[in-house]
Amino acid sequence: MIGSGQDWRRAGYSIAAMRELARRVLPRPAFDFAGGGAEDERTLWRNGAAFASVDLVPRPLDGAAERDLAIELFGRRLGLPVMIGPTGLSGLFWPDGERAAAAAGTGFCLSHGAVCTIEELAATSAAPRWMQVFMVKGSRSRQ
Repeated sequence: MIGSGQDWRRAGYSIAAMRELARRVLPRPAFDFAGGGAEDERTLWRNGAAFASVDLVPRPLDGAAERDLAIELFGRRLGLPVMIGPTGLSGLFWPDGERAAAAAGTGFCLSHGAVCTIEELAATSAAPRWMQVFMVKGSRSRQ
């Protein structure tokens, strides 16, 4: 079992290894929620196949002395080329994810099933801050 400290970083050397670590420590419903996909999981498997077709080859001792992962997205500067997506109940897996996004200098998209309120997200310095909104069939009003 992975204990406190840096143990998980050493043991989590790949996505598959991180998945196995999560399977060992999370309650089954939480693991299934995070590790599964919607409906028949076609998108999950297509994304896996797409990532599997890309080789990431490290080039040690090659490149800039200082790395800058920042990008500009819709006129906003992000410290990382990723954002935290609208994962419902993400607080089950990492508390205060919206604050983690702010600390990393990246954005956060609040899910309709989030564990923090929209007001709590607004109080962080995560930028940009978005919220996922669903239009449910038959719920639109016309004026």
